[in-house]
Amino acid sequence: MPNPFIECKSLEEAAKIAQVNIRLPEYSQCIIYAVKNSFVEVQYPLNETSNITIRKSAGKEDISGVYDGKEMQLHSTVGVDVNVRLKDGKFISAYFTGDDGTYSITCDEPLEADEIIAIVDNIVSVNS
Repeated sequence: MPNPFIECKSLEEAAKIAQVNIRLPEYSQCIIYAVKNSFVEVQYPLNETSNITIRKSAGKEDISGVYDGKEMQLHSTVGVDVNVRLKDGKFISAYFTGDDGTYSITCDEPLEADEIIAIVDNIVSVNS
């Protein structure tokens, strides 16, 4: 089966391929992918050993690709309900739904709650 991920030079190019409206904060050294008619994926370094992956689809389902672990909900400082998954007490994924689709957040290493909230708040701020 061919790889569905298409590497893109910009969010605009990825949005056209995925048929998804997306606005994100500026991330340095990011890599942008699109899956045709499905979602946009942006990867950027969190630190020297770990990357953050943000996905956006037009739907309302969890697109993180992480479906195990305990589910719970956090509330961001800007009032967004964020669904998170925990494994061994660590946050392994998060997703939230806005007016025009769903964002998911994953990381190569587990995140702390405040790190997830900061990412969500940054995404919400560029979309307000």
